[in-house]
Amino acid sequence: MRRSGDFGKSSAGSVSPLLAEMTCQLEAAGVIMKQGTLIDASLVTSAARRPRMDEGKTSTHDKEARFGTTNERGRFAFGYKLHVAVDQGSGLVLDMKVTPANEQDVALAPQLLDRAAGTVYADRGYDSDPLRRDLDARGLGDGLMRRRRGRDLTPAEAARNHQLSLIRRAVESLFGTMKRSYRLARLRAFSRVRNTTDLALFCLAFNLRRWRVLTPTP
Repeated sequence: MRRSGDFGKSSAGSVSPLLAEMTCQLEAAGVIMKQGTLIDASLVTSAARRPRMDEGKTSTHDKEARFGTTNERGRFAFGYKLHVAVDQGSGLVLDMKVTPANEQDVALAPQLLDRAAGTVYADRGYDSDPLRRDLDARGLGDGLMRRRRGRDLTPAEAARNHQLSLIRRAVESLFGTMKRSYRLARLRAFSRVRNTTDLALFCLAFNLRRWRVLTPTP
């Protein structure tokens, strides 16, 4: 008999292959467009109470959750981060990873590229020479927005960023659906492996709904 404490570990191990299998089926059905790939990440609040300043930066209930910045203004949230790769055009989730909230987006990016195609689009948090070299080695296009890096952007760079932002922002609808429709603005479990299971199931459900929309009934 499986003990209750074993549920998160075993279920997470079985859900990840399911998402990979669904991606294969979506490719076979021809609904993945492979015109480009959008990568992004979003913080999701821990189910545990946010630690107070005098308690340090960890929780006794959710030991893997961490503080991470929510935006460029440096506001902090306590929890985890969902990293995704999404097919441009169809909006289908190709891959996903879950990390503590303090994980840098760019550090996780290479793990999201196995099923990427076309140009990879991402915001300024992914502006990295090593990542661009990785994209080039994989035969993928560079759609990474540029940071200032100690100087103002040239007019051409600013215009390029604007055009790329119009493409990459489509991935944000996934996070909006996750947090509003599926009520996952705050997680429901106290460990990374269990929360990974929950978020992977969300991605499966999201893809199933998108598949139905993309495949009209005769």
